[in-house]
Amino acid sequence: MLQKGTHVVNRAYLYSLDNRPVSYFDRPERASGLSEWPDTVPISYRILASGNTQICSSLIANGLEGAPDVKVYAINGEYDVGFARFLRFIDVIRFVSGSSHFEAPKLLDETISTRSFLDLHMNKYVQLETVELDILSGGDEAMMKEMVEAEASMCTWIGESIDALPSDTNEAAAVVYESSVKGAGPFAGLRFDDKYDAGRSPLGFRWSETLNFDMPTRAEFEETEGRD
Repeated sequence: MLQKGTHVVNRAYLYSLDNRPVSYFDRPERASGLSEWPDTVPISYRILASGNTQICSSLIANGLEGAPDVKVYAINGEYDVGFARFLRFIDVIRFVSGSSHFEAPKLLDETISTRSFLDLHMNKYVQLETVELDILSGGDEAMMKEMVEAEASMCTWIGESIDALPSDTNEAAAVVYESSVKGAGPFAGLRFDDKYDAGRSPLGFRWSETLNFDMPTRAEFEETEGRD
């Protein structure tokens, strides 16, 4: 069941933590919220979760309402690998956005604050929680697991696509821009102006430690469980 005191609002959640949980009760020693996004998974989440991506236990849902025995899964990736790819991605989109085709002062500023925030909240792993989006499928446990596996594959694909970009930033920017304009490939639909988070393919540059679902550390979780 989803954590007490919260409600489903159909968002993806991104956390920084120091473990790969094998159960809902396998809590990290250190954890921080990073971001949440309504109705979809932004490309920034997928890049950050792209390092040796694996599915693991969700830490925000222990079963579902009306189906407490359903195993709920999340996506876990190595922070340093995903972060390195993300920094490469930022360099490329800054190059695209800085061209004469776009008016993007807000985006260019946001890439700086984004990098600072993520650098300050680094742990060993990134945890991407998609259970609220998966519930919308109305599927059974097997279907929900398949959705998480598909999302994990998407994270891996996008990470590998960034690794495959040309080393020259100008050439890499041309590849990313072409994918965006043609609406095909890993960067389809991205925007590089100051409406970068609008539409169906947001960059996802909204960062906060405080999310709709808190991520208690092991000590905090055990203290709360002991009071219940």
